[in-house]
This record gives sequence, C-alpha cells and structure tokens, in this order.
Amino acid sequence: MNHFSPIAVIFTAILGAVTGMWMCNAIADNMQVRGFELSMADDSQGALVCYDRAIMLNPSLAPAYVNRAQAKRALGDTEAALMDCTKAIECGGSPEFLLMTYTIQGSLKEDLDDKRGAIADYNSALVFNRAIKSVDLRMNPVAFTALTQRGLLEAAVGETKDAIDDLTEVIKIDPTCAQA
Repeated sequence: MNHFSPIAVIFTAILGAVTGMWMCNAIADNMQVRGFELSMADDSQGALVCYDRAIMLNPSLAPAYVNRAQAKRALGDTEAALMDCTKAIECGGSPEFLLMTYTIQGSLKEDLDDKRGAIADYNSALVFNRAIKSVDLRMNPVAFTALTQRGLLEAAVGETKDAIDDLTEVIKIDPTCAQA
C-alpha cells in the first residue's frame, strides 16, 4: 500500500499547476507572435483569432490586448479596440509599453471624436515618457506623436495657450512638421 505524505501531494499538485501555467503562457506568447505575423501580412481577421486565443490562454498578456486592438481597429471596430487598450493598461507593463498603449488609446478616442478623452490619454503617455527619462522627444517618435496630437486637439477644443505651448515644442523638435 502506497502512502504519500501530504506535503508530497501538495508539492506535486503545485508543480503540475505551475508547469501547466508555463505551457499556457508559452503557447499564448506563440499565438501572439503568430497574430503579429498575420497582421503584418494584412490578415487582420486571422490575427484577431490568434490574439483571442493568446488572451484566452493568458488573460494578463497585455501586448496581446494592444495588438488585438490594432486588428479590431483595422476591421473597423474602434469601440472594441478601445476596450482592449483599456484592458492592456489595466494589465500594466513597462513605461515604454504604457507610453505606446496610451498613445494608441488616444488615437482611438480621436477616431471616436472624444477629443478631451484623447488629450487625457496623450497626457498619460507623456507622463510615461518622462518616467523613461526620454525628455528628448526626437529620440522617441511615439512621445513626439502624443505631443503633436495633444497640441492639435487642444487647439480644436479651444485650449489655445496649451496648444501653442505644445505645438511650439513640436516645431522646435521638428521645424518641418507640417501638422504644427
């Protein structure tokens, strides 16, 4: 008659669970990579399927939410894309990741004509730009985009002083920027 100690049983169960989670995370990562490859090949629908599977396997895989948002946007589902960006932000990530995600979310809000919401997201993006010590916006095109778009939106909603400040900074960085 085999007798297993309770500790051995618990250890075996934990090891099985950890191994299972690791496998799910590895498969989720692979699905996300495949989704990105399909996106680059202009197969947004195929990419969407891959991102859905990645998220099903690992619901905290923040990059999969952002990439799925981009696929949904390409398919014309901007509101669902916005929800995915929000979920990616909730999952968290590096300052670089959050800078990018807030910038994408801001552009989605622009698409939905939520100018003030977009300005708030661009503000958040620029906070993360400062967190990564990328003060020189020439070195960070995502932050430069956030600053430019924020300035243009501030002008659109009548925040003239803020718009002038932002767009003056844009022109200092890139005097050829036609938008500014």
